[in-house]
Amino acid sequence: MKNLQARLAALSPEQRALFEQQLMRKTMSAQSERAAQQIPRREHNRPSPLSFDQERLWQLHQEAPDLPTYNVYGAIRLKGSLQLKAMEWAVNEIIRRHEAWRTVFRVVDGEVRQVVLPELLLQVAEADLTYTPQGELEQAVQQAIGEEVKRPFDLEKGPLLRVKLVRLSEQESCLVLTVHHLVTDRVTFSIVFEELTEHYRAFLQGEGSKLPPPALQYADYAEWQRSYLQGDVRGKLVDYWQKKLAGSAYVLQLPTDFPRPQVQSHRGARVFFTIPEKLADQLKAVGQREGATGFMVLLAAFQVLLHRLSGQEDILVGTPVANRGRKETERVIGYFLTSSVLRTQLHGQLSFLDVLKCVRETAVEAFAHQELPFRLLQEALALPEDTSRNPVFQAMFVYVDVDDRPLQLPGLEIRYDLLDAGTAKYDLTVGLVERECGLECFFEYSPDLFLDATVGEFAANWLRMLPKIIENPAGKICTLYA
Repeated sequence: MKNLQARLAALSPEQRALFEQQLMRKTMSAQSERAAQQIPRREHNRPSPLSFDQERLWQLHQEAPDLPTYNVYGAIRLKGSLQLKAMEWAVNEIIRRHEAWRTVFRVVDGEVRQVVLPELLLQVAEADLTYTPQGELEQAVQQAIGEEVKRPFDLEKGPLLRVKLVRLSEQESCLVLTVHHLVTDRVTFSIVFEELTEHYRAFLQGEGSKLPPPALQYADYAEWQRSYLQGDVRGKLVDYWQKKLAGSAYVLQLPTDFPRPQVQSHRGARVFFTIPEKLADQLKAVGQREGATGFMVLLAAFQVLLHRLSGQEDILVGTPVANRGRKETERVIGYFLTSSVLRTQLHGQLSFLDVLKCVRETAVEAFAHQELPFRLLQEALALPEDTSRNPVFQAMFVYVDVDDRPLQLPGLEIRYDLLDAGTAKYDLTVGLVERECGLECFFEYSPDLFLDATVGEFAANWLRMLPKIIENPAGKICTLYA
C-alpha cells in the first residue's frame, strides 16, 4: 500500500488522469459484463434459499432473537390531518406488490428458506397521546417510539414490518415504521416512500394503484445469486479480497473505558451532532480538486481519527454498499445491502491529500468488487472465531448522499426524526446524512466499551480536525490532531 501511495504521488497530473481513466474503464467493463447476465424470474412458488448475506443475518438473529439489533426504523413527524384508512391501504398495496414484505423465514428439510405468504394484511396500530400534558408530551412520544422500534420480530410467523401512528394532537402525529433488516435496506426505504406517496394519493382520489407490477422479486434475485456466485466469478472476487486484505491484523485497538466483554451484547447508544453546510461544502471542495467525492473526504478524515485514537497504521473500516449494480434490482424491495472493507495504511508524516488519494483508489476498487457478499468474504479469510468483536472490522462508516424522493402526502407537512434504538453492531460507527442544513451526524457506540463522554470527545476531536483539513490539506496529518 505504501508503494502504491509513493507511485501515485510520483505521477504527473496527466499520468494520474490517464491512470484513473484506465481504472474507470476497467470498472465499467466489469459492470457491463455483470449487466449482460440478466436475472430470470423463478418459475415456482416453493420456499427459496436465502441470499448469502440474508443467511448471515439470519444466523446472527438466531444468536440473540429477543434483541432488536437488526430492526430498521424510521419516525416521521406529520403536521396536518392524516387519513388513516388511506395510509393503511397504501401500506398493504406495497405488501401486495412486493413479495419480500410478506416473506417469513422457516427451516424446511433442515435448511432455512424464505417462504412467501400468498397474502398479508397489516393493520396500522395507533397510540393516542392527545390528552398528555404539554410538558410531558415529547417524553411520552419518545417512549412510545422507543418501545415500538425495540420490539423484536418473530421471523417464522411474521409479519416482519410494523406501522404505528402516534397521535399528538388533532393536527400532529408521528408515523413509526419498523422493519426487520432481512427484508429491507436503505434503497428499499426510498422505494417505499415513493410508493406510499403514490398509493396514498390514489386512495384519496378513489383510484386504484397505477404503478406497473415489479419486474423482479427478491427471491428471484436470491436464487440467481446462488448460481451466479460460483466458479470463476466467485474465484476472481475472492482472490481480489484475499490479496487486498492480506497481512491485516483485522483488529482495531481503540482506547476503551471498560474491559471488552467476552461476548458482544449489541447494546448501543448514539451521540448526535451536525457538520454545518458551509463546512460540509468546503470539505467537498477539497475532494473535488483531487477528483474525490464527499464520501471519500469524510472517510479519509474518519480513518485519520481512528489512526490517532488507536495508534495503528493499518486501518480497516467497513462501509455499506447498495449492491444494486444491475438495472433489474433498482426497484426491488429487499435486503441487497452488503458490507465492503476499506483498508488504509497511514502514518503521521503523510499529508491528508496522500491519505485521500489512497482512500479514493481503495474505494473505487472496492465498489468494483462489491458483489462478493460479506459472508463469503468471512469464509475466504477464515479468521479465528471471536465472539467479543465484529469480524474483519470494528468501525463502520455510513454516508448517505443520494437524493432520495421524500415522502409527500397531500395536506401534510413532513419532517424526519433521528432515533436511537439503543443497539450497536460495531465498536464505533459514524453515520452522516446530507440535509439542507449540512450533514446530520451521529457516533454510534457500544456502552460496554465506552462512556458517553468519551465518545462525545471522539466526535469533538473529529470536528476540530475538519477545519484544519480545509486550511491545509497538503499538511501532514500529525498536525491535524496536534
